[in-house]
Amino acid sequence: MELKPNVLTAIAIAALVLSAIGAGAGLMALTTPGTEGPEGPAGETGPAGPEGEAGYGFASFVMAAHDSIDNENADFVCDGEDDQVQINAAISSLPDQGGSVYLREGTFVLSGGVNIAKSNVTIMGSGAGTVLKVEDDLNGTMTVMRVSNCDSVVIRDLSIDGNVDMNAEGSCDGLVFEQCSDSRVSGVRVRDLKGVGIELSSSYLMTVDNSGVRDCRSQGIMVNYSVSVSVSGNILQSCGGESVLLTSSRDCAVRGNQVLYGASHGVYLDLSNYNMIENNVLRGCEKNGLLLDTSQYNTISGNQVFDSGNWGVLLNTASDHNTVAGNSVSSSGYDGIRTDGSAGNSIVINLVLDSGWTGLMLYDSDDTVVDGNAVDSCFYSAISVYYSNRVVISGNTFKWADQHGIEISGSDDCVISGNAVSCNSFRVDNSYSGIYITGDSDRNLIDGNIVRVGYTSYRQRYGVYIHSSMCNDNVLINNDLYTSGWTDEYVNDGSGTIIHNNRLDTGWTP
Repeated sequence: MELKPNVLTAIAIAALVLSAIGAGAGLMALTTPGTEGPEGPAGETGPAGPEGEAGYGFASFVMAAHDSIDNENADFVCDGEDDQVQINAAISSLPDQGGSVYLREGTFVLSGGVNIAKSNVTIMGSGAGTVLKVEDDLNGTMTVMRVSNCDSVVIRDLSIDGNVDMNAEGSCDGLVFEQCSDSRVSGVRVRDLKGVGIELSSSYLMTVDNSGVRDCRSQGIMVNYSVSVSVSGNILQSCGGESVLLTSSRDCAVRGNQVLYGASHGVYLDLSNYNMIENNVLRGCEKNGLLLDTSQYNTISGNQVFDSGNWGVLLNTASDHNTVAGNSVSSSGYDGIRTDGSAGNSIVINLVLDSGWTGLMLYDSDDTVVDGNAVDSCFYSAISVYYSNRVVISGNTFKWADQHGIEISGSDDCVISGNAVSCNSFRVDNSYSGIYITGDSDRNLIDGNIVRVGYTSYRQRYGVYIHSSMCNDNVLINNDLYTSGWTDEYVNDGSGTIIHNNRLDTGWTP
């Protein structure tokens, strides 16, 4: 049978469709992935890069005591025996640039000293709760912490305990700096030592502030052969020697400290010049509140000195050209302020009360200026000048002394001018004088003073008494002696005395 053209066309199209379907199935079969093959061998490792600089991170370490609350997160942990070994190891581990070691709260028990010989180091505790304590029964000689031959070291916020009750023998110093500069001790408590609390030796630009020293058998704070040291805001109590000692040191400042009881001397300067001792409270020192020995050009100002066993302020043995100004000195066992063998000093605007001996005593002290002071209630005279020449006593108030108001003995060429003298001879009525010139005292000027007898049952005998015939060529002029003495306004037993224009009960003399 013959096929028609349209049938042939349909057959051809069907054949093409079936061919296309077959080709697509074959293509899908070719592109589907097969099963993964086994892993091939690893390649060789490449060369390493160059080694870099070591990194220190933070240059600090944390130390825990055996009884610290947290000792798991510390770099060094102590066990309560020979703890200085771990502390010294931490300091040694600091880089050359320095760093810090933080001591947590707790007691670090030491059988030897902590040593710092590296600059730019800070040793910091957590306050009074961080204690460096000498072990029981050590009975040896040691320094708890020594800093030597380095700069910019800070010790702060910790306590040092010498444990003296458990160490009958030996001696222990607290904190010592040797040949250091630009360093600081702050917030450190030192107690119970047989030695020195804090010592700065051969050092420069040092600061000790806001610290406390108590119950040390030797000095509290000692500054030795040092320059430009500041000792300020500290509390010192019951030191066996001097609370603050400066020896062979200069340009230092001792300011705003409190010294409370027990010390031999409150502040003691020995061979030390150009220092400032200011605004300290010195109470209950066994000997002297403030002592200068062979020390010159110092300023002693604004201090409060109470209850000293001997002298309140003593300038001794060639302590020349010092200024003692604006101090309050009371209840001294001996003289309130005394200069002995010391020349050219200025004693100005001080308040001296209740001295066991004389209020102001100048002995063998030429060229001293005594100006603007108030002296009240002394067992002997308000001011006594013995064997001292060219002394100026001006603008002072002297009253209620048991003996004389002003006493001049064996002294020449002094000026006694513009003083207010009253109510003396308080021990025995009508026995002592307002101004008393005795011994071999020559060419003294008594000028422009106001002298009053007083209005109690104890009254001055004479306003002015030139007592001895060995007193030559003195001058008594322009004084107000109205009712100045119970027996008489003045008596002159000297020779060559010039008396002119003085006010008496009867009026002004020619």
